[in-house]
Amino acid sequence: MKYAWAVPGAKVVCVVTGPLPESDPIDPLWEPSVGKVYTISAVIDHPRWLSVMLEESPLDDWCYSARRFRPVIDRTQEQDVAIFAPLLTQKSIHVSEDA
Repeated sequence: MKYAWAVPGAKVVCVVTGPLPESDPIDPLWEPSVGKVYTISAVIDHPRWLSVMLEESPLDDWCYSARRFRPVIDRTQEQDVAIFAPLLTQKSIHVSEDA
């Protein structure tokens, strides 16, 4: 999976809690909550996985697997539809059957 969205300052939402078998251990004192939005403060590229540090974490030096998070998309439905509006308003091109 690509994590191009994992950059300092990005807003992310937690989608997985608990231990992940192939990645980060969870500190028993604090872990991100599913559905809560966090801000990435740093990105650490480990040999086996990409980790992020969170501004909201009370643990200053603890990082979490990027697999636990997804980017927050703050576009509206109108903004999404606007991308395709030019395609919907193009004039039809008639192609002759003789061609």
